[in-house]
Amino acid sequence: MALADAVTHRFFKRPTASTVNRYRVASDRLYDFLFERDYPAWFCNLASTQGGSGPDFSTATRHLKEFVLKMHTGEAYASSTPQWSWDQRMSIGQEHLVKLAQDILASAPPDDTFASQLKSRLELDGYTLAEDRLVPPEAEVLDVQEQVGVLQSLYRDLALDGEQTTFHHLSLSEEHYTAGRWDDSISNSRKFLEAVLRASASSHATHTSGETLPPDEAERPAKVREYLEQAGLLDRNEREAVGSIYGLLSATGGHPYMAQSDQARLLRHLALTVSQFVMLRLRGSIAPPQPHGRSP
Repeated sequence: MALADAVTHRFFKRPTASTVNRYRVASDRLYDFLFERDYPAWFCNLASTQGGSGPDFSTATRHLKEFVLKMHTGEAYASSTPQWSWDQRMSIGQEHLVKLAQDILASAPPDDTFASQLKSRLELDGYTLAEDRLVPPEAEVLDVQEQVGVLQSLYRDLALDGEQTTFHHLSLSEEHYTAGRWDDSISNSRKFLEAVLRASASSHATHTSGETLPPDEAERPAKVREYLEQAGLLDRNEREAVGSIYGLLSATGGHPYMAQSDQARLLRHLALTVSQFVMLRLRGSIAPPQPHGRSP
């Protein structure tokens, strides 16, 4: 979506008196852009046919936006590649998406806010732009969007309280990151982790004693971590590690030897990872015992 927005806002023409106040896709500029960067001729031609016009920007650029979105599934190429399999179309689509993102970012003027948002979203997923090339995240780093989906499913499976508020903090941490508000991004990552720990501790207390945590403990992060240790969801070393991570998330200001964007991104990853760790421990502690002779 971020790439589609960057492309459509790069290649459109504003209304003029001669166009009867209608927005238009700049098909000629799009073709030249792709041709100059060595895209296949058939792809240049296909992309340049995604023109449109309309009384507003969204209507005029809708076909082009859908074309970029459908590159992901291979649908964009169906009419031009009748002999290809869907796997082939999806494969070339992924190649073109990466190249297009690289080329859009490399050629973006400093004031291109949509290219800046694209760059920020790619960075949040672990990608970096080095010498005009996108460098993917290391293989062992989890895909962020997939991890968020796992966390939300786990949260719901455990029937933890406050899902809407908890994941609102997570959404804000992404929004603030994209906007370059690093301290706000880190703050909301901390609030997400804090909410998960509090909900997990309260759920455990309810399952084991039938009562929720007392308010004076639930609202104090240190007391929540102490409860998690006493309940056996964390051992002492783990509780201390979680406390140290919480401290990092609570500190404001950039580190002198690290870009603020990297700090915000990595601390967000830590918050997600610790949250999943604690919820998995909770699930194991409250799961019903398995019948004798059956594997879990």
